[in-house]
Amino acid sequence: MTTSVDRAVEVIKLIAQRPQYPGEIADSLGVHRSTIVRLLHTLEAHGFARRADAGGWTLGFEMVALGQRNIDSISIRDIARPHLRRLSDRVRHTIHLATLAGADVVYADKIDARVGAQQMKSQIGSSAIIHTAGVAKAIMAFAPEHVQAQAFASCTFERYTPTTITSAPDLAREFALIRRRGWAVDDGEYEDWINCIAVPIFDSTSHAIAGISITALRTLASVDDLQDCLGPLITARDAVSKELGWVGTAALGPENAS
Repeated sequence: MTTSVDRAVEVIKLIAQRPQYPGEIADSLGVHRSTIVRLLHTLEAHGFARRADAGGWTLGFEMVALGQRNIDSISIRDIARPHLRRLSDRVRHTIHLATLAGADVVYADKIDARVGAQQMKSQIGSSAIIHTAGVAKAIMAFAPEHVQAQAFASCTFERYTPTTITSAPDLAREFALIRRRGWAVDDGEYEDWINCIAVPIFDSTSHAIAGISITALRTLASVDDLQDCLGPLITARDAVSKELGWVGTAALGPENAS
C-alpha cells in the first residue's frame, strides 16, 4: 500500500530531476492534483521543496544542505581504499592517495609495492612537494585559481634533481599540460631513482580534491612503462570520483598514453 512517505519520496525524486508543476507530478504518480499540492506544501514547510524561479517546484535548500553535509562527512580514504587495493593488485607498484588541504597536498593513504617499497620516503600525513610530486601536480593543475596562487606563493622551487621544475612559469606550463591530457608525471624530480604517474580525483562540483598515483623505482619501471598503467589508474580515478558525486567527461581523460 502506498503511504504518504512513499509519495513524498517519489515527489522528491521527480523535482530533483527538473522543476515540475503539481499537475505533472500528479499525472506521473497517478494521484489527484490536490494531494500533490498538500504534499508539496508540507515539503516546503520543512525546506525540502520550493517554488522555482521559472515556475513549478524544485528541491528545497534544506535538501541540498543535507546532501552536502552527507558528502562532507564521507571519508575519501575509506571510499578510495578498495579501489586502491584493486589498482595495486593490477599494477603491482606503490599506490598513493593524497588530498587537498587548503593549499597543501597531504598523503592520506599508501599501499606499498612488494618490491622496492622500503626505499620510498613518502609517509601518510606528510605533505607532497608541489613542484615535484606527480600527485601534487595532478591535484593542483585542476585546483581553483586562488588555491594555485597560494601554492605558488609558498613554493620554494628548490632543485632536488636535474629534472626538478624550478620556476613558477615552468610549473604553470606543466599544469597547463596536465589539464590538457588529464594526468601528471614525476620524472625523478625529487628522488632521481623514483618515477610516478598520477591523476586527480574530482568531487560533485568537478573540483580536484584528491589524487591517486602509481610510483615505482626507476630500475623497475620508466615513466613510459608507468604510462602503460594509465587504463587501470583512470578506472580507479573514475570509480572514486563517481562515489563522490562526480559526473565524468571524456575531456578529463588522457589525450593518449604516449
